[in-house]
Amino acid sequence: MKHWREHDARLVPGAALVWIGVASGELGWSAGLWWAMVAMAATGLIGAFAGWRSVVHRSRCWLVAFSCMAGIAAALLSSARLQDRLDSVVAHAAREDAFVRLEGTVESRPRQVGGTPDRVVVQVAVSRIEHRGRVHEADQSVVVLGTSDVWAGTLPGATAYIVGTAHPPDRASSVVAFVVASDGSVVDPEAPRWSVVAEAIRDGLHEAASVNDPDAAGLLVALVDGDTSGIGPIVQEEFRLSGLAHLLAVSGANVAIVVGAVLWLTRLCRAPFVLQIGCAAGALLAFVVVAGPEPSVLRAAGMGVVMLVGLASGRPRAAVPALATAIVVLLTCVPALSISVGFLLSVLATAGIVVVGAEWTRRWSERMPMMLAAPLAVAASAGLATLPVIVLLLPMVNLGSLVANIVAAPAVPVATICGVCAAVLAPIAMPLAQLLCVVGGYFTRWIAHVAHVAAEPGPAQIPMPPGVGAFFIVVGVLLVAALAWWLTRRRPLARTSLAAAAVGVLVLATPVRCAVDRWQSPNWVIAACDVGQGDAVLARAGPDAAVLLDAGPDPALLDRCLRELGVERLPLVLLTHFHDDHVAGVPAVLGRRDVERVVIGSYDGGAVEQSIRSIALDQSIPVDEVGTGQRYSAGDVVLEVLGPTRPILGTTSDPNNNSLIVRIDVGGLRLLVTGDAQVELMASMAGCGCLQADVLKVPHHGSKNRDDSFLAATGASLALISVGADNDYGHPAPSTISELERLGMTVRRTDRDGMILVSAADEGVVVTHDRSS
Repeated sequence: MKHWREHDARLVPGAALVWIGVASGELGWSAGLWWAMVAMAATGLIGAFAGWRSVVHRSRCWLVAFSCMAGIAAALLSSARLQDRLDSVVAHAAREDAFVRLEGTVESRPRQVGGTPDRVVVQVAVSRIEHRGRVHEADQSVVVLGTSDVWAGTLPGATAYIVGTAHPPDRASSVVAFVVASDGSVVDPEAPRWSVVAEAIRDGLHEAASVNDPDAAGLLVALVDGDTSGIGPIVQEEFRLSGLAHLLAVSGANVAIVVGAVLWLTRLCRAPFVLQIGCAAGALLAFVVVAGPEPSVLRAAGMGVVMLVGLASGRPRAAVPALATAIVVLLTCVPALSISVGFLLSVLATAGIVVVGAEWTRRWSERMPMMLAAPLAVAASAGLATLPVIVLLLPMVNLGSLVANIVAAPAVPVATICGVCAAVLAPIAMPLAQLLCVVGGYFTRWIAHVAHVAAEPGPAQIPMPPGVGAFFIVVGVLLVAALAWWLTRRRPLARTSLAAAAVGVLVLATPVRCAVDRWQSPNWVIAACDVGQGDAVLARAGPDAAVLLDAGPDPALLDRCLRELGVERLPLVLLTHFHDDHVAGVPAVLGRRDVERVVIGSYDGGAVEQSIRSIALDQSIPVDEVGTGQRYSAGDVVLEVLGPTRPILGTTSDPNNNSLIVRIDVGGLRLLVTGDAQVELMASMAGCGCLQADVLKVPHHGSKNRDDSFLAATGASLALISVGADNDYGHPAPSTISELERLGMTVRRTDRDGMILVSAADEGVVVTHDRSS
């Protein structure tokens, strides 16, 4: 295999300039003028160096000139395309927030919004629009927000008739409007034959995979077609933190596994070369149809083919030109990919694998078995190539991610092939398909276990400053490492010493970070978890135990908080009321941690309460319905229910005004938990003489709907506000903050401070948090 420097990179400048040109047009930059300046500068450089063939060959001069012309053309075409979209009737209607009637073709399957089953979004290619009483032809894409009763079962290719209000999209994208559908929207149940067949295959896979537990089944489906609807939010968060999130989306690896398996099988059968290529092309087409011809799938198809060429053909010089050609073709067909982070990650990962990974595989296989060298080289090269972008999305370098990818790598192709074969066999031989899913389930459970272990907080997770600072730090470190590696290319001893020193620094950094780089107080007794717009407060009941007061709106965020604090046992879970921002995170504890008892109020929580009771019953966890005066003791925690003293009805929110008011004594501090109490409940209890506390969990996320005498009666020195950043409710109200400060309370809020820990000391209440104030 030739050295990486001998890769044919002549098409790379053209592909890069085309990418920048298309992106500039998609983002609405002044592409023409900017590219004219680039072209003039490039032309000057070509003229200056054209006479010195030892510096720049004339052939390369022509290539640079061609690349500049291609970039200019791409920028101008993309800018013209963007202008057409902005001048369209659909875009004008969106800017006016106008009522419209649309006719178009569905381009994607419906997806739930925020986990709510009754609201979905779907992308539609509009062919006709009625605006202000006039009908116009159109050729733009819009995103439609509708109800599941209208869009349930809708397939790509179906005709949709939409009635609703158009709005501008929130950010730059290929869609020109966001349409909120209203009554009267209709979807034609008929769909193209290919779409019906693809849906039948997907349904068969879902049915066959259901023989496994939900997360194993959902992961098996995701490996085949990228559908993550069957995977719980906690598992998805674990995959994100462990660096395995790429397995949950359709990627080039999926395509490489499927097409590679077909090529291997046809070669094993000694099929003619033409038949091998035909079968591989058919498998690729079938994969795109089943997964859905969406931009991410098309991206995966293009990148997967390039990666397969680079790894399987044995011709590394062909890999980089193929990658550059794929970039140009994909950007020409789907310009929106130019501003897609997923596309950028796919390109970087593919480039890392074909340029560096193949060479590393060859070298490392001389010192270790090939079955270990190949996944190690692929994971390392792809991880390093994508790291600068990853830290912009998640400001953390997880050293365990490389190990996780290596350990999980052998299971991925086996599970994927089992899933693909099950999808093919399900319509004709369901028992055999289910058997394959049972086999695949063992491998997906292994992958999920690896993600769970690698996501655990620890010294292997190195935090980085958010924003571009992380990018420059990572790029700087990689450049220094590459330079040191190049300078020591003829000094094996120096290179070995540098490598050993780098490993030593990482190893020694582990105990150092354990000792000095943890902001968490080991003596915390109260913790306000950062769970977004919701409440989740912990009172410490032992070394690995705590009483949980409300569960927040997001299981993944609550799970992360419990992980970071090392909480594994919950002797008591108290839910103040049954609004989603206080109970939707319950799946993070029931069935995943040792919960001894659930406590709720007497106010009817409807279907939400019944759901929680059902989950608790399945886990044999008792549920107590409590009233004023009842007390509980759990480890170091003593809890007493103070209110409501009577039902409060006929208010703007009866559930809020029937929230449990609870006083907790723990670790020498007294905490008052108030749920979402509003002015009626607060006023009814302000004079009870039972509200004194050191720490106040501020009612209703700091809402202005409050009773100041209630706040004053607590006499607290610390006010905790659990609230989500940039929420739509205006929480916390400035007047509430001012009142708390007037009463002498120190105010801490999770949207700015992150997780807040409270402990007791001789000097009073001690507060630490994980963000700068």
